[in-house]
Amino acid sequence: MITNYVSCFEQPKSTNIDARQNICCILDKSLQRMNPFKDIIIFINRSRIKKALTDKHKCYRSHIEWFWNNARYDEDSKTIVSALKIKDENQKDINNEYKFKVEDVRRVLDFQDNDKDPIQVPKRLVKGLWMRMGYTGYVNETSYNKSKLSQPYKFLVHSTIHALNHRKGRFDVSSDFVICILTCVILNRPFNISQALFNHMVNNIHGEKFLQYPRFFQMLLDDQIKNLSKVDADELKLDHMATETLKRMNVYQDVKKDKEPPSRKQFASILKPDYAAPAHDKRRHDDNNSDSEDKKMEPFSNKRGKFWLKVEDKKKKSDTTPKASKPTTPKATPKRSSKKKSPPLLVDEPDVPPENVNETGDDIFNMTFDEYEKISVAQVAREAEKQNKLVDEEDAPYVPTTAEAEKLKRGRGIKRSAKPTSATPRKQKIRNIVVKVVKDKTGESSKVLEKVSIEEPIVEAQVHVHTPPRSPI
Repeated sequence: MITNYVSCFEQPKSTNIDARQNICCILDKSLQRMNPFKDIIIFINRSRIKKALTDKHKCYRSHIEWFWNNARYDEDSKTIVSALKIKDENQKDINNEYKFKVEDVRRVLDFQDNDKDPIQVPKRLVKGLWMRMGYTGYVNETSYNKSKLSQPYKFLVHSTIHALNHRKGRFDVSSDFVICILTCVILNRPFNISQALFNHMVNNIHGEKFLQYPRFFQMLLDDQIKNLSKVDADELKLDHMATETLKRMNVYQDVKKDKEPPSRKQFASILKPDYAAPAHDKRRHDDNNSDSEDKKMEPFSNKRGKFWLKVEDKKKKSDTTPKASKPTTPKATPKRSSKKKSPPLLVDEPDVPPENVNETGDDIFNMTFDEYEKISVAQVAREAEKQNKLVDEEDAPYVPTTAEAEKLKRGRGIKRSAKPTSATPRKQKIRNIVVKVVKDKTGESSKVLEKVSIEEPIVEAQVHVHTPPRSPI
């Protein structure tokens, strides 16, 4: 038996939460501001998303934080596993493991679906239904804003986004998940809401891991762990829908009064509780005469998405009658060219030991003496000819080429020798002293230094210009 829940074993890892996510909507028809939404309230009360939208279950922060901080997904058993620390009867800390599957979500939230129901809806069907609801935006918009719907449908979308949306913020925009849920609920089509919701929980474990769906998880915890201790100071306050929210339903920002989305008639299961979904993925029955949205659907483009099921256009049926096979004529074999094949470039030759081969590669042991003497004389003559040629080239006079002769004519062949180290420019000091002889009163003469001048001439280095010899050209 669980007697106490310990909420402060250690500091939780994640406290990231959005108090406007997974909240409840108001379905009190007695409120004056609920008059425009009475028909939508009746529809929600009999739909399969009623409990998810209206069960005002209390949440406790420590429970939700400990669950998400320890949550993991078991791929083999398709189960989300987590642990909670509690105290037993002897006040000892114990870890209580908690597991749940898609079946638990389906049972606790009463979605009334099954595993065979799809989690993808044809995109044309979804977009067409929103156009039928009076959506004033473009059909190929990536996200649908609730402010482009009239008040009753705006209230329905607003309630569904805040209760079932899997992400934080952006509560004015409908995600693909919410759009598909509303489409199937309005048309009374099967849709596996439990599986889609469970998939978002698993993605949160592998992703940001914020405190997602706190109200739903508290309902799942209370369903499995009975008598779980709760403290009022630990209650997690969610911003559930209030009368102030209803005031905003009548406001369309930056939209003139005469430009507000026009109201549309009720249709499908909103109007008839026993409504049967149209066959062949249609958004209306053939005998339906309500306002048509075909004109707005003309620019529709079909693309794939996570919850969109792209329906390929039907191809034209091919003619199944067998065609008469044309008589096939045997192909003429190409004639071979009469050219002879060239001999191989590499020919195997007999191996000869290196000591038996002279410079020309002849096998000296397989030749006569006269042949050997003739080869030796020819080899000596070739070497002498090479030597004489080298000597003649060294003794020959220099004959410039045409390009060199042009350079010499233009004066490019002048080379300047480097400045000698001994003739480096330097200053030489030369002193000129002028001595004047002066006689005093006694008649004695004395020498007086009158002027001293110092000259510092600069000795420039000599530049030697090497003039090449005159060209013979």
